[in-house]
Amino acid sequence: FVGLTPYPTMGPQEVCEKVTSGYRMPQPPQCSAELYGLMLSCWQSHPANRPSLEELHHLLKSMSRVYSEHILFEKIPEYQRASPYDQLDSDL
Repeated sequence: FVGLTPYPTMGPQEVCEKVTSGYRMPQPPQCSAELYGLMLSCWQSHPANRPSLEELHHLLKSMSRVYSEHILFEKIPEYQRASPYDQLDSDL
């Protein structure tokens, strides 16, 4: 579900190791191909290949008009939206 914690079965150290090695989470079942493609573009290893903030803003704004009825953040408990990676620095 878009809005939930990514990599829920991994700890912060494992996420760092896997992502650094090139691993990317698979497309969530409820995530559109368009949004997943945008996610993948943001995860490019070379910053020059990633979309700019201006491009992201434009793309997300366009997508939000189309997909807004599918993202029901009010249905997701607050604790599920919090990132376990907030403590990353203290765990490393």
